[in-house]
Amino acid sequence: MQNIQDQIGNPAPIEPQNNVPNWAIAAFLLAIAAIAAVPVYRIVQHARQGTSSISSIPKTVTPAPAASLPAVVRRPQQPPPQLSDEDESRILALPLQQQAEELLQRSLAHDVRAREVLEQQLPQFKGVVRESPNMKQLMDRAQYSGDLRVRNVYCGLMLAMDGWNEDAQAVTMLVDRAKNENDSQQRAYDLWFIGLLGGRGVEPQQVHDVLLGYTQKDPDAYVRQWATEGLRFLGTDQALDDEFNIFVSDPSFTVRDRAGCNVSDCGNFTRKQRMRMLPKLLEIAEDPAANAQMRSWSFLAMQEITDVSLTPDAKAWRQWYTEHGAEKMAQFEKLPEWQVRGE
Repeated sequence: MQNIQDQIGNPAPIEPQNNVPNWAIAAFLLAIAAIAAVPVYRIVQHARQGTSSISSIPKTVTPAPAASLPAVVRRPQQPPPQLSDEDESRILALPLQQQAEELLQRSLAHDVRAREVLEQQLPQFKGVVRESPNMKQLMDRAQYSGDLRVRNVYCGLMLAMDGWNEDAQAVTMLVDRAKNENDSQQRAYDLWFIGLLGGRGVEPQQVHDVLLGYTQKDPDAYVRQWATEGLRFLGTDQALDDEFNIFVSDPSFTVRDRAGCNVSDCGNFTRKQRMRMLPKLLEIAEDPAANAQMRSWSFLAMQEITDVSLTPDAKAWRQWYTEHGAEKMAQFEKLPEWQVRGE
């Protein structure tokens, strides 16, 4: 785990997506080949706006790659003035692409009103707003924002840019498509978007059960990885426990890496939720029989969760937890639920 700091139509009736064109598969494979060299976050841009419940059927099968990103740079800066009535009128008169970019920029600067307006505009952005260079930068920041509400907006924008409505019909369609056992790329893509929908409150229990099933049973590590990524958006204690279980049990170290990142800092979990995982991580660090990589990841995860810098020494961490663990949990319990470690 690299610093354990992450681093990811109008159908009627609903039917699974037709086979992906050869050019799309080729583009997907080229993108995967580039992951090892360059962290990339590609957002599919092919959806068409429509009026039915599922008004767009995505045709590209490229979930955002999980290449490790550099450590998040925290940029101390003076926040801009909050959105005024005049600002809102001006922004809403802009083309939709510019609306989305400015509202997200302001949301990243903790402008609550801008975030609320952005939420209201998501249906208008569906299938229209695209990944410009500026939007890509903003989205990469939004998924690691120190505000869980902004991380949630990231989910909504990802869905809107790919043309998905936020409803049970979208979940049903993606679940059905993911049953294609002969196309691991398609399954990975579908599971990623299923997770985004669950994170937005659409059929969250069904989404959890589907994703968990793929993390436990799919023979393809790549598919398990993206089911694991989907779970990180749910923000529940259950999902966080699942991430930890994947971290300690999946046969693929790539999948374990992603699960460990999701336990420590990524995804939509609160700080007090993550703090609850510290005793489990400490047990791994103390276990002399544990794999060296797992012990190293556990030390890094504990640092990410607590913001405490200690040497990778189990005794030192045990002493710190005995003396300060309850105090740190109390500190996190006093924080607003949305306030997390981020940029």
